[in-house]
Amino acid sequence: MNPVPTAILAEKGMNVVIGSSVIPSLSDRLHRKQQHQLRRPPDVVHIVMGAMEIMESEIFKTRMRPMDILIQPDVARFSTLDYNQVHEIIAAGQVAAHLQVDRIRQLLAPRPRPRPTS
Repeated sequence: MNPVPTAILAEKGMNVVIGSSVIPSLSDRLHRKQQHQLRRPPDVVHIVMGAMEIMESEIFKTRMRPMDILIQPDVARFSTLDYNQVHEIIAAGQVAAHLQVDRIRQLLAPRPRPRPTS
């Protein structure tokens, strides 16, 4: 029920919260659906998986705060059942994480302590 539990981390006092999500947005799902319409009609498994993705997307939107950085790989073109494309999915995650390295370094960089006032 909580795919990106960032609120729990914030409640526990974490200074930096980095989230990662592979849940496609509804607009990404619609785009994927349009690309796949040339194929055969969806079967029951694909309909159920689609309904679960829609539910996950809505849950994610309501529970993804607070978060300093979100790593969100471009995986909308894949479905939950695309096990044969695992290497492409992992590569997409690596690209998305690499794009955030500078921001992560900034958040984790030591900061000078304020000098005590006399």
